Amino acid sequence: MKRPSPALVVALLALIVALGGTGYAATQLPKNSVGSKQVKNGSLKAKDIASGVVGVKSDVYYGINRPTTPIIGTSTDSTYVTIQGLPAGTYLFTGHVTLVKFGTPYAIVRCGIKGAGKDSSGVPSGFRSAAAVGGDNGSEITPLTTSMVITSTSAFDAQLYCRQDGTGVSMEEGRLIAQRVDSVSVRGGP
Repeated sequence: MKRPSPALVVALLALIVALGGTGYAATQLPKNSVGSKQVKNGSLKAKDIASGVVGVKSDVYYGINRPTTPIIGTSTDSTYVTIQGLPAGTYLFTGHVTLVKFGTPYAIVRCGIKGAGKDSSGVPSGFRSAAAVGGDNGSEITPLTTSMVITSTSAFDAQLYCRQDGTGVSMEEGRLIAQRVDSVSVRGGP
């Protein structure tokens, strides 16, 4: 029989030590004895953590309006999608509309989100999302997305609304999504 090489002996010793360490950890360490202080930053990956162990369940509420609906007027907001009875909490809202205009000239459409006494327009001059719809060829389909965070200490309803500076724009589809979050940290921006 041929004598094992020194490299093979070293590799076998390393394997035995490694298996012995994990065996010790699995059988001798008390449950929940490894915490934040023992874990080196960046050493754990998502695959190392069981599903549902870290983080908080996030509730998502969804509203949709699919019929083609004309956007009414320039002086009042027309509500297109409502989510009713949201429990108290902090929510990240995302609203999306598909705007359609057949004919010229262009029209400006502004859409926003309202809920719990707050309005994404901020002030009457508006900080809503806006899009120019229409065009030289007489028709256009334009997607528009808007978002905001609302915190409320009581149950509330939320609405996605639009208004236009012009005529002839319809909403083909509107969606409002409310994702409950524990806290929101905004970085960057104006």
